[in-house]
Amino acid sequence: MDQTDHRIAWISYSPTQILVGPTTGTVTGTAISSGIDPTSSGTPLYYAEGGLFFAADANVERVPLTGGSFRTAAYGSGNVAIVGDNGSNLYFYDGTSIRFTPLPAGNGAIGEKLIDTPFSPGPGHKFAADTQTAYWVSSGKIHTCQVAQCNGTEQIIPTLASVDVDDLGIDQNALYWVTSPEGSLPSGPEYFSVWKLAR
Repeated sequence: MDQTDHRIAWISYSPTQILVGPTTGTVTGTAISSGIDPTSSGTPLYYAEGGLFFAADANVERVPLTGGSFRTAAYGSGNVAIVGDNGSNLYFYDGTSIRFTPLPAGNGAIGEKLIDTPFSPGPGHKFAADTQTAYWVSSGKIHTCQVAQCNGTEQIIPTLASVDVDDLGIDQNALYWVTSPEGSLPSGPEYFSVWKLAR
């Protein structure tokens, strides 16, 4: 979603195409030219700084929101998953390292390494960053570092020892995270906890 110009983009598979529409009024999409692989399925789009990004094997591909052709913005040493951005860089994971490439369009080269780390992007937001600090979930714990020198500043943020962190997010003032269920009723739903820590 483009929150500045109030537009939303999505992939339709009948036929495979990218649709873009306004977020106001009735949401109806208009197909844009993209050259998207018609056999692709299930790969999410990621919007940042005027472009739509798409993970394709070891490549991060980008197409302008106004249409065009997908171009390689960056690549990794293995299959990639896009994990987030901070307005200046797009971050992705390649199975070994969290890497980044400059926005808005990348540089077509292998992503610069933020840090080598075990990481499972999966559903949800397991990574967040601003221009100073990065946070990610690894083995149920929150790791953080300074973007300018991640290897030398990495640390783990203390959380409850008995639960795993599933998701996290940040704003200017705080770090937020969601923990796995701490318990459940015999016939009821599982319960999650949301936590907040001032930054």
